[in-house]
Amino acid sequence: MLLPGTLSYRSQHNAPLHLSGDLDNGDLAHSLLESMDSTASEHTLAHQSWARSYAQRSFNAVMNLTSRWADGSSAWLPLGRMSTGKWQPTWQLRNPNATGYPNATGANMSNRSDSMKEVLMALAGGTGASPTGFRNSRGSRDMLRRMQYQDRAVMFLVAAVYVVVLWFIATLTFRHASNNSPVTYYSDPRSHDLVMEGHDLDAFLYTFNQPPKNIALQVTGFEPVPDDVLNSIRWNGENLQTVFTFSLDLSPWVQQATHTIATPAGQQVRTLHDGVLPEHRSIVHHLLTHDQNDLTYVELVKDVDWPGWEELATNIKHQIRQSGFNGIITVHRVETDEVYVYKNKSWANFMHARATRVLCALSLVGWMFYAPYMWLRCKKVSVHSHYRVDISIAEYWRLIEGKLTEDGFLDSTRTVPNRRFN
Repeated sequence: MLLPGTLSYRSQHNAPLHLSGDLDNGDLAHSLLESMDSTASEHTLAHQSWARSYAQRSFNAVMNLTSRWADGSSAWLPLGRMSTGKWQPTWQLRNPNATGYPNATGANMSNRSDSMKEVLMALAGGTGASPTGFRNSRGSRDMLRRMQYQDRAVMFLVAAVYVVVLWFIATLTFRHASNNSPVTYYSDPRSHDLVMEGHDLDAFLYTFNQPPKNIALQVTGFEPVPDDVLNSIRWNGENLQTVFTFSLDLSPWVQQATHTIATPAGQQVRTLHDGVLPEHRSIVHHLLTHDQNDLTYVELVKDVDWPGWEELATNIKHQIRQSGFNGIITVHRVETDEVYVYKNKSWANFMHARATRVLCALSLVGWMFYAPYMWLRCKKVSVHSHYRVDISIAEYWRLIEGKLTEDGFLDSTRTVPNRRFN
């Protein structure tokens, strides 16, 4: 290997020595030894052996610099002082454009190929049966380098497989969310099974604004029990157990309201069309015809009014207590029903899918993007429709009066057959 440059140093007697020209490794060592011999002859023979020793060390230092230059380093680091502190060789680099200076592009390409070869050999090579079996530092460094490359390769492969699996599952989820159905809007199948085609307002209200089916009076009786009784609940400092519970269905008498009901606060009575206020119809119409956000959904809240139902609840409690029940009685009326309507779009179905949320959680960083995106893009349009229970309190009381007993309703199944405790 040719080494361009000039090597200059001074001995401890300030006798200058110079080596210049393009020398290979053998010529460089030979010239260096001859120069040291001529210098030593000018002084005592006692310094000759010391000079040769330093020449050998200098040659080793030159070889070290040569190996650094051959590895493609952008600059040569100074050697510093020798252990004796007397000699300090320095390098004077030629102009890179001078004749004999190696081609940088070719050297870099060669170094890259050599480095790639070393990496591949380190990945393909093993570490041996006993990693501590190396007796020299060179073997230990080679083994550590192979182990580092292999550890990094394993980590990269694991991360790559993890990403590919997540991407594959996400692709399957998106393909499952895509469909060619003519359905344009659908309700949440967990609570309602309603669908429609087209974007007509009247068809939308006819499909999703049907009378609610879950409107009822829920009556429950509790009785105090000892603390060690199973299935008991703690309420107001007492242990209670459910003695009976039944539901009085009101859905057969639920009908759309034609007017809103005035309240003591002075709310104005307003006319309803299909049970919906005019401004809410305009909101739904705009969503059906102009809204371009696939993640927009409608929350249709059905409010059911039944004026005077509190009087009926009082009559129910009084009748059960007169029959012999001395526990606590609660009467609760289910007065609303909520329907969530979504667009049948591939992107909307994919983002609302439970599998997508699971994938975001598994990806560790996906939830950081999913949550803000859904918060910004997922818009809820709230619409209220109004219904009423079309039966008077007195008439309904006549239907249930004779069936209320101390064990609840006459046709109901008791949850606790024996409610007497010692």
